[in-house]
Amino acid sequence: MQLAQMVAVWRQGEAAKHDPVLVNMLARHAATLNRLAPGAAEKVLAAFEDMKAQGIDLKRALP
Repeated sequence: MQLAQMVAVWRQGEAAKHDPVLVNMLARHAATLNRLAPGAAEKVLAAFEDMKAQGIDLKRALP
């Protein structure tokens, strides 16, 4: 569930980085994910950044 919500926030694009509510939500989800699997949130966020660098649009790539 946390991962799905992280994806939903990330799909908002650059706006998510400037919205304090979304930044807080992403931080809370990342903390929860890291408690369950240490280091997992960083890997997920790195994967999102890699997709962005490759020109993959998360809004279109994910349902």
